[in-house]
Amino acid sequence: MMNLKARQAFSKQAWHYDNYVDIHAEIAQRLMHSVPPKQYRQIVELGCGTGLLSQLIAKAYPLSTLTLVDFSKDMLQVCQHKLSTNENVNYQHQAIETFMLPPNTDLVLSSMCLHWVEDLAGYLARLKNMMGKGCRFHFAILTQNSLQQWRDLCLAFTGRSPTLYFPEINIFQKIFRSGQFEFQTKNVMYQSCQHFLKTLKNFGGATSCSAHQTFSIREMKTLLAAFNLTKPYMSYDIIYGDIIL
Repeated sequence: MMNLKARQAFSKQAWHYDNYVDIHAEIAQRLMHSVPPKQYRQIVELGCGTGLLSQLIAKAYPLSTLTLVDFSKDMLQVCQHKLSTNENVNYQHQAIETFMLPPNTDLVLSSMCLHWVEDLAGYLARLKNMMGKGCRFHFAILTQNSLQQWRDLCLAFTGRSPTLYFPEINIFQKIFRSGQFEFQTKNVMYQSCQHFLKTLKNFGGATSCSAHQTFSIREMKTLLAAFNLTKPYMSYDIIYGDIIL
C-alpha cells in the first residue's frame, strides 16, 4: 500500500498543495503532450491529487469517460471543485493499489504518484494484468537520485538522511519490457532552506524513512544555516513512461 506518512501529508496539505508544486504542473504538461492524440473511450488517472493533470485530460478528451482515483478525500474534493463543470467524470476515493480498472479502459495515466507505492513491483504486475490489449499507460515518477543534494547535506552535518529513496527504472523495465522511457533532470533553486522544506512537506517529499530519528533542534539549526549559506540547487530526476500492451 502507499506509504502511510505520505498519505497523511497529502491529506493535510490538500488545499495548499498547488501553491508549492510548480514542478508538478510542468511535469503534468509534458506527460500530457506524450499521449497520442486519438479518441479514448475510458480514461483512468491513478493518484489524481488536486487535478493538475486531470484538468488537462478533461480539456483534451471531453467526450471520454474519465475516472479519477485518489486515497485522499481532501485531494479529491479540490480536484472535484476544479472540474465541477465537467461531465463524464467519476471520482473514486480509494487507494490505487485496490482499484480495479473499469472494463474497456484504453488509457491509464499517472503523474508523480507511483513512487509512493511501497510494493511498486507487485502493483505494476497487477496493473499489467488488468490492462487489456491495446491499452496505453503513460506515467511520470521521481527516480532514485532525486533530492540527492538534500541527502548529502543531511549526511554531512548529522550523519543520517531522512529522505526516502525513489524507485529505479529497472522496476518498470522488468515488467513492461516493450515500454519506452525518457529521463529528465530538473534543477530547482530555492530562496531558503525554509522555502525548500515547506515545498517538500506540501508535495509529500518530507516523508521520512521508517527507521529515521527526528532531527534535534540543534541539528535543524545547523542544516538551515548550511543550506542558506551554500544555497544548493535540488535535482528532480524524472522518468516518463509510454507503454502499450
